[in-house]
Amino acid sequence: MAGSRVIYLMCCSLMLLCACTATQEGEDDPGIPDLPGCEGMDALWEELVARVEGELVAADVPGAALAVVCDGRTAYARAWGTVGGGSNELILPTTRFQIASTTKMFTAAAAMRLVEEGHVDLQQPVDTYVPYASARGPGDEPVTLHQLLSHTAGYPTAFHGADSSSMELAGYFANNADQPLWAPPGELYNYSNLGMALAGLVLEEALGEPFADLVEDRIFEPAGMSRASLHVAEVEEEGDFAYGHSGSAQDSNEVAPTDSYLPSGYYGPMGGAWASVLDLAAWGEVHLSQGGEVLEPSSLSLLSTPWVETRLVPDQHYGYGLFVDDIHGFDRLSHGGSVAGYLSTWMLAPGSGFGVFAVVNCDWYSPGSLAYAALDLFVGLENPDWGVHLSSQEDWPAYEGRYRDPHVLGTIEVGRQGEALVADFEDLGFETELVGSYQDAYSFTYQPTGSTLSAVFWRTEPGGDAQYLVTREGVAARDD
Repeated sequence: MAGSRVIYLMCCSLMLLCACTATQEGEDDPGIPDLPGCEGMDALWEELVARVEGELVAADVPGAALAVVCDGRTAYARAWGTVGGGSNELILPTTRFQIASTTKMFTAAAAMRLVEEGHVDLQQPVDTYVPYASARGPGDEPVTLHQLLSHTAGYPTAFHGADSSSMELAGYFANNADQPLWAPPGELYNYSNLGMALAGLVLEEALGEPFADLVEDRIFEPAGMSRASLHVAEVEEEGDFAYGHSGSAQDSNEVAPTDSYLPSGYYGPMGGAWASVLDLAAWGEVHLSQGGEVLEPSSLSLLSTPWVETRLVPDQHYGYGLFVDDIHGFDRLSHGGSVAGYLSTWMLAPGSGFGVFAVVNCDWYSPGSLAYAALDLFVGLENPDWGVHLSSQEDWPAYEGRYRDPHVLGTIEVGRQGEALVADFEDLGFETELVGSYQDAYSFTYQPTGSTLSAVFWRTEPGGDAQYLVTREGVAARDD
């Protein structure tokens, strides 16, 4: 709807979705920009909104916001629900949400900005900057900033038996300096929140400036992300944020910005940012303008360089703080975030000048499906069929054998039982079937937590036997 503001809210008596009419041009609505729409796409936007509203109602989502970038500019935005915390204030596209791991994009971007300024080197050993942290692998092999940003450092996803007496960035890593790496640096991909936190600490130490300040000054401000912040206490004090809701629609707990570990320095680089959906759209515009006022084009391109294959879904790689997917010849850049009370998603099809960004203030409904629907509607970008990439029993001999993780998982015996592939976690006292999901990737029930995990049999040579069993709980090396 060119020339009109497209901020709408619908009324639904079953949930906290409250109505107001479209804000017209000229009305006093500070902070909400006029959005131009996208030529010939208004009907597609309304189709997307109708789907969103139906899903939000069906899932009892308390609040959400959605924005779309077309032709490289923010074209549409809409929000639903109330901010919570006992207030009937409506959520707007300018309302802040906790974006969790979507923050990793900005940690990586800040690293590239400091590379441009000469403060850090991507290939320099991390302990050059942070000598008090655990940053060396087997054989005294050093971890680099490149490896931390691409999740190839072999860094733990969590420290086993961690000293959590300090949750501030430097204090946490100093107190856990004896923690071992899970795999040799550069050997494999394993997504690590702690690795990204350490990357943030490298930037903080190299510049001599708090991580939150350097990201806000060098990334958020020049990107035009006027509502984005890593200063969590200030977010809570200023208001205009959506309270999170954790649990289920029938039984949820409200989450405020300073609850739990959300305000800690330790959490900041891995997930601590607060931002509006328009802030996320502004970051999409930066990518589509080759870095804008934030990064040189050559630095921006390194963020989306496919440094390592994740081996979790077809044709997916990880860059620096970004997932990079090749879907039917189209590039898709994305990242999502998940934390108690909030979920977020950021997706961009750079070749089409299109992006979609969504946030919700609950943890029982993922907005990712809406982003996929938007990509399909606007640019015809459908997800590939994973089913054709499943492994078969012919692959199992490459996986069978004994694996050992001395830190978390203990000894694991992988073998065939009839028509099933089974992993016996001998030291943890449970056995579980491995269910194929994509090529060498499987899912299984991790009984100590009751959660479903992915496990990748990591081959270091194409067609060879798997040398590692990679999970988010630990990495086990072949020990036949």
